[in-house]
Amino acid sequence: MPKESEMLVIDSADSIKSIEIKDGKARVGAYAIRFSGPDQKDLQGEFFTAKTHFGSRIGDGADSSANSA
Repeated sequence: MPKESEMLVIDSADSIKSIEIKDGKARVGAYAIRFSGPDQKDLQGEFFTAKTHFGSRIGDGADSSANSA
């Protein structure tokens, strides 16, 4: 039985894909964001469209801001 830190639990109807198995460990992938509409919301009641703003880096990093008072 794997340790809890090695277990992956996915609660989604979407499929995952095996990308690589190396040294007895599997690397898997899946869509992080699915485009839909107001009639197909996610588990938090949100939806994303092709016009969703993912930040200035287009989702490949994290936007940040600093507030010095």
